[in-house]
Amino acid sequence: MPRSTYPAGRIGYLRWRTDLAKQHAATAREVLTRVGYDEATIAAVERINLKRNLRGDPDVQTMEDALCLSFLEHEFAAFASAHDPEKTVAILQKTWRKMSPRAREIALTLELPDSARDLVVRALAAGSAESEPRTTDETE
Repeated sequence: MPRSTYPAGRIGYLRWRTDLAKQHAATAREVLTRVGYDEATIAAVERINLKRNLRGDPDVQTMEDALCLSFLEHEFAAFASAHDPEKTVAILQKTWRKMSPRAREIALTLELPDSARDLVVRALAAGSAESEPRTTDETE
């Protein structure tokens, strides 16, 4: 389900993200049913895929943390270079708010290109976090 098949902008992004989560949940349900998992396990996986009760369910929070950390480590630098810095800072702040304290600690240790790290510093300085990311030298 390519993002490019949805309209540009926030509304298109949110619709794509919701549809993708539903597709993942349906696929997981189908596979788990086929291989014989019980309904409770299938429902738990579905809840995680659909991000139901993010703050109240540790399993859902763990998945959200993994998604945020994966974005920061593997996609953020390319994303940041293709988007307006102010928009990128706002997205970083939203991402940061979704993460658990432990995931935030881990995020601060990620090695990022200087330009990406500078955007993280800007986002955190604007009031969404307690500390700044470490430089590559500090993480070694």
